[in-house]
Amino acid sequence: MRAAACATPPSLELLCSLPLSPSSFTTLPLRCPALKMAEARRYESVDVEAASSLVNSHAHTLLDVRTPQEFAEGHAPQAINIPYMVATSQGRAYNDQFMEQVRQAFPDKAAAQLCVTCGGGTRGTSAATQLAEEGYASVKCMPGGMKAWAARGLPTTAE
Repeated sequence: MRAAACATPPSLELLCSLPLSPSSFTTLPLRCPALKMAEARRYESVDVEAASSLVNSHAHTLLDVRTPQEFAEGHAPQAINIPYMVATSQGRAYNDQFMEQVRQAFPDKAAAQLCVTCGGGTRGTSAATQLAEEGYASVKCMPGGMKAWAARGLPTTAE
């Protein structure tokens, strides 16, 4: 079997339509540059202590993706707030300006060192995934979010 060459990321439908043998599952990504690129665009999960060390050493910027209201109630002192979701009359909705706001704050995707946090981990994971997919080279995510940060007794401040 010959692996298909691809220049753009393949769709799930395309991948599912390829005649694959069991050995193809380990070799196809190595033969397809687009799949290798997609695999490389991932974030790394770090625990609260590691995130705190990265931020305190100024190796990474703590990006808090909670709503401005949540951020104002308490956040890590050095955090920057760019909400992944915003409050609406129907509840929370995706902030369609999220990536534009990130690009304004961190225009150099290769140099930006981001550690993403949220309230409990869900929005942070979604935001970290989107940042990595957008080409930000160094994205870390702190599972547990600010709940885990506060539970460890790490400093917070309110505005």
